[in-house]
Amino acid sequence: MKKTIITTIIIIVLLLILGIYIVVNCIPKIPVDYRIDDVRMERIEFSDGLFSDNRFYRLSFDVTPVNYKRKLFGNEYAIIGGCVDSVIDIYILSDTQERLNEQFGQVCMCKGDSLDRMEFVHNDFSVYYYNMDDIRDLLQDGHDPTSINSRHVGVNFGYAPSFIISMSQDALLPHDIVIKCNNREIKRPIINTSSKRYEIKSMDYRDSSQFENKLWNNSAIYDYWQKAKNVY
Repeated sequence: MKKTIITTIIIIVLLLILGIYIVVNCIPKIPVDYRIDDVRMERIEFSDGLFSDNRFYRLSFDVTPVNYKRKLFGNEYAIIGGCVDSVIDIYILSDTQERLNEQFGQVCMCKGDSLDRMEFVHNDFSVYYYNMDDIRDLLQDGHDPTSINSRHVGVNFGYAPSFIISMSQDALLPHDIVIKCNNREIKRPIINTSSKRYEIKSMDYRDSSQFENKLWNNSAIYDYWQKAKNVY
């Protein structure tokens, strides 16, 4: 009898240990923050001669998760802790080291409309931003709660989205991009040549009432842009 009780206790202890092991190792390990490792900024051009009055650049970031926690339920994709470094500034420099952030701005659209997002073929999308300060804030916080497309704008599992910014054709040519954090600085040369022409699959924009609109193909986007030129 005594041997049976001891055996039962041992089995219960082993089952508890097994249960703890399963709980600890089977609950998803979710990253809660990240570090910015690198940045790339390159010129992009569009098919059909779209946006010929502006230069467009695409920014992409390499990030690495730093701290994790285990979470059984909830949104497993959102990294709520943001960047572990304090992102003090992101700025663009000319070849003479002149700061060019003010040269970047909104492209000319129909009055009251504002560009929000472009999706390219192969389901590759980039969110359009008017200034570097908004991109800095997004990278610091890990998401953009003010964006109408905030579900697409965030850092997920070590992945940071790409952004599109633009400047007029007569602006100074950008030369370097710099991310300044509290304890380090990342400086990279800007690629001012485009290796390919991007074909736009769709374009999202908001009208003066903040209503979201979508243009679904290159032809519709081209027609819209011709109208925008005539409006101005």
